[in-house]
Amino acid sequence: MIDYTTKVAELTADVKTIWKLQCQNLYNSKNLGALAARECIQNSLDAIKKAVKLGQISPLEGRIDIDITSDKMVIEDNGCGMDIRTLHEKFLNLGGTTKGDEDNVGGFGLAKAVILGCGSGFKIETQDNVFTSEDLGKNPIQKQSYRQGTRITLYDVQVDKDTTIKTNTDRLLYAVLDYVCSSDTEFVPIRVNGKLYVPYFEFSNKTRRSPAQFDISSSMIPDKTKLKIHVFKDKSNSSKYLYIRLRGLTQFKQYLGWNANCNIVLDFQTKLDPRSSDYPFSTNREGLKAQYQGILEAIRDKVAKSPLSISSEDEYRETLYDNINGSIEQARAITASVSGTSTVQVVNDVSKVIDGIIPQGGCTSPSVADRAKQYNEQLEDMAKEQGITKSQLVKQMSLDSIKKLDNPLEYSWIVWEDKSTTPRKLPKSKTVECVVVWDSILRLMASNFADLNNKVFYPGLVTKKDTLGLCVQKPVNGQGRTYIMMNPLETPVESDSQTALYLMGLAAHELAHFVCGCYEAHGETWAYTRESIMNSNLSQLDNIIKVVKAGRLRKTLNKLANVPNHKSNSYGIDFTSMTMKDIVVMAEQYSVDIQSYQEKYTNESILRMRLIMAIKRQIS
Repeated sequence: MIDYTTKVAELTADVKTIWKLQCQNLYNSKNLGALAARECIQNSLDAIKKAVKLGQISPLEGRIDIDITSDKMVIEDNGCGMDIRTLHEKFLNLGGTTKGDEDNVGGFGLAKAVILGCGSGFKIETQDNVFTSEDLGKNPIQKQSYRQGTRITLYDVQVDKDTTIKTNTDRLLYAVLDYVCSSDTEFVPIRVNGKLYVPYFEFSNKTRRSPAQFDISSSMIPDKTKLKIHVFKDKSNSSKYLYIRLRGLTQFKQYLGWNANCNIVLDFQTKLDPRSSDYPFSTNREGLKAQYQGILEAIRDKVAKSPLSISSEDEYRETLYDNINGSIEQARAITASVSGTSTVQVVNDVSKVIDGIIPQGGCTSPSVADRAKQYNEQLEDMAKEQGITKSQLVKQMSLDSIKKLDNPLEYSWIVWEDKSTTPRKLPKSKTVECVVVWDSILRLMASNFADLNNKVFYPGLVTKKDTLGLCVQKPVNGQGRTYIMMNPLETPVESDSQTALYLMGLAAHELAHFVCGCYEAHGETWAYTRESIMNSNLSQLDNIIKVVKAGRLRKTLNKLANVPNHKSNSYGIDFTSMTMKDIVVMAEQYSVDIQSYQEKYTNESILRMRLIMAIKRQIS
């Protein structure tokens, strides 16, 4: 019998209970089986690297196999394994770790909590050592035939708060596959149930983005840490995520939205000790530490505002045009027709300014006209002082001195040209004519839709093949500007009415993106908004046709495309020669819901245009 009055005080614990409580409280996710697989894979990769350094295997011989059945999960590798001393002093010591190499992913010494505490029991086989959960506190580590690497068997692992692998095998399998396919395991293949799966992402220079593009300053990135950001454009209707990885291995992911148009991979490379207070990841690596949450918020905020511009920037080069030589009378004509002005006045403005004004665009406030007047007066006073004309003064001025005058029309619009092909040198005079008409149509339609009141946007052109239009945000002088673009090289040059109908539909499409935000993509809210903008402007069709005529748009488009009599388009189909019956037949061939279009559009011309657009979408 123990004499407790003389027994030395010792700190003891029920190891199995402590492990269970540790893993349940440490991790946010309750899919402990998936987390255990994650930790085992990371340990296996580190062990394989060490085995290669020791010459036990060649660099291309490393492998990891995962088998998931209804009662257990087995993770096996051919790494360096663990000797009996390592097992006692490190693996069976909560907080103990062998990770001293900066190339390793782990390092907290807590991963075994979820590995050994995620289910009803375990079995560890490594080198010539073997033991089970039942041996803890009872039996020494046993010996067996030597094996290269480690084999861990986990029984009845927890998959959810109230379910295990027995009743939810598929969920565990999916979570493990998601982790494997979103990670970069370099040259180490990972087979799940005997099958090698293809990674989600193929990295290239085109997918790479700098942190600055997401408003992430250098002060937000930890010392001795590098940050790589990759954007993967995805037009599917599946959910989109921000994957956070450490040295290529996914640690956790955050939901971006089912209707976001890109997945993003944020990859940390750090030489910091995991136990350092500056280490970016939390202890369980399911989140970043509080001081680095701003990085995730900056990315999510940027994607929410403008995923289209993020995912497309590598494909375009931009050209900003300014208006420093524009006539003040023309500028005032544009700004006067912003809102509360009759359509006839808009048409007249187009005919007046078509000779050179670069439009301001958007539903800007009336004060722009006053600012333009002040700018003009400043130029006139400076010209009088020097005894020269205003145009001569402008030619002599430096860019810095011009900017000091605060020209309200500077950087009025933007052209994005396709980088993947030889950029076409579009003549500025013709693009000016085109963008003035496009701007007038946008402002006319915006003035008839309440949600666009007092919202500022700018017109623009995009020349990428098969891109009909874009709604993007670009920084100009430190401020974000939304540009709504059309593609003059993809615009059908048919009759004035057909061109007007097309541009009317395109404007409704892109303005809906502007109202909803690019984060909405092509979801239900966007579709409803697009139809609402279109319906509120059906009565303006005749006026938009007048705008197209007044701006001599068809002539301009033909010159831009360098095609004297452009009747077809990039789809290789001459829609102009087709009857309404032909279009309906083609729409049926491309599985277009004709009945829904007929119910929405009673006007035959509008119905024809909408069906053609639907056919083009199906073709592309």
